[in-house]
Order: sequence, then structure tokens, then C-alpha cells
Amino acid sequence: GREGELKVVLQLCARLYAARCIEQDIGWFVGEGVLPPQAGREVPELVRSLVLALGPYAAAIVDGFAVPDHLLAAPIAGDWIR
Repeated sequence: GREGELKVVLQLCARLYAARCIEQDIGWFVGEGVLPPQAGREVPELVRSLVLALGPYAAAIVDGFAVPDHLLAAPIAGDWIR
């Protein structure tokens, strides 16, 4: 139901946040041995796949923040697929 779908979206958001944090400092994570080099090379693709998975929920996520329509008028706002 709706709660299950919400759980999925929140989990995807949390995973995306964590993956982006790692991606932004990937050199430290690999250099300190927290991530092996191969896993470090896979982080950017993980980020891309999580963004893609969240794509179908993008409008609902934005609606949840009650962003005014005039702020959504930017050309990129309706073109997230490309």
C-alpha cells in the first residue's frame, strides 16, 4: 500500500544521500581502506542508478515539499529524464 511505497522512496532517498556523501569524498574512503578500489569505482554508477530509480517519484517528492509552481518553471524542472 501507500506506506510500503513511502518506505521504498525514503529508503532510496537515504541510499542516494549516503552514496553522494561517499562519492564526494571517494578518495578518502579508498585511501583509508574503508572501500576497496573496485567498490570506489562503482559508486558513481550506484548514484546514477538511485537517481534513475527515484525518477518516477520525482513529482510526488517535489509535491511533498510544497514548492511553488513559479519555482518549478525552469526548463530543467520538467526534463529530468534526459
